[in-house]
Amino acid sequence: MMILQVSGRTDICALYPKWFINRLKEGYVLVRNPYNKQQVSHINISKDVVDCIAFCTKNPQKIIPYLKMIDELGYKYYFMITITSYDQDIEPGLPPKLSIIKSFINLSNFIGKDRIIWRYDPILLNKRYDIEFHLKMFQKMCQLLFKYTNIVIISYLDIYKNIIGKFNELSEEEIIYLSKHLGAIAAKYNLQIQTCSEKYDLEKYGIIKGSCLDKQYIEKLLGYSLEIKNNRNRSNCLCLASIDIGAYSSCDHGCIYCYACNHKIVKKNMLMHNENSPLLLGELNDDDQIIKRTVTSNKKRQLQLNIF
Repeated sequence: MMILQVSGRTDICALYPKWFINRLKEGYVLVRNPYNKQQVSHINISKDVVDCIAFCTKNPQKIIPYLKMIDELGYKYYFMITITSYDQDIEPGLPPKLSIIKSFINLSNFIGKDRIIWRYDPILLNKRYDIEFHLKMFQKMCQLLFKYTNIVIISYLDIYKNIIGKFNELSEEEIIYLSKHLGAIAAKYNLQIQTCSEKYDLEKYGIIKGSCLDKQYIEKLLGYSLEIKNNRNRSNCLCLASIDIGAYSSCDHGCIYCYACNHKIVKKNMLMHNENSPLLLGELNDDDQIIKRTVTSNKKRQLQLNIF
């Protein structure tokens, strides 16, 4: 199997698109283990083993010019694009949201609305971004985007250790109230609304307990079944297992709520990037241990089953 996640650790589409295209052309990528820096995985990412690429980004503009090339290389893919209603006090490194919405629409027109998912997450509350603000802005964004996607994914802010003290966790009452109204707004615009990695059952409000790497969605996109287990590294997560080729602390969007960034070292890390390197950040060291990961495609397995 291989679902290639690009990426939950950083925004490759917005910041490193040329590097990613170079890796597809070369057919492999090196990924440094974030918990054991001297261990490097060599991963075959040729079209023969990659079933699907799941692009995760907050700004798809810079990857769009490369999509025709990705199509010509023979890869299947879809996009999850996060567009929140926060200003630069929360997401200081992002362009204006109307600019991102325009890119979302352009992308949808190019690849089709069935291959693009809108993420409105994480939902956090403070004095400026209160419940009524979210409901008002979610309505406006649904109005702008409903013609260009079928699915919106929401999640409520999880308090990771690196954001403790910056925000308060939402109460169950706040989550229920928001969910009731967000579900009604999405239904008005005929959008399927679902959660990702949420412990609450919100189906009575029209909100499906879903996932970002959804088995049924990806199988429909590919046209064949997948024999892939779910990701077991995160509680309440129903996503399929995948391989993420990104690196932590390498995104300068500066989102205050981000779990994947130590903002103090991002600039230093980004200076290590070389678009021609097989590693996203830096080069191999003499004492690095390279391990070849075994990856196979479900497509071959499905073709074998079809023969019989």
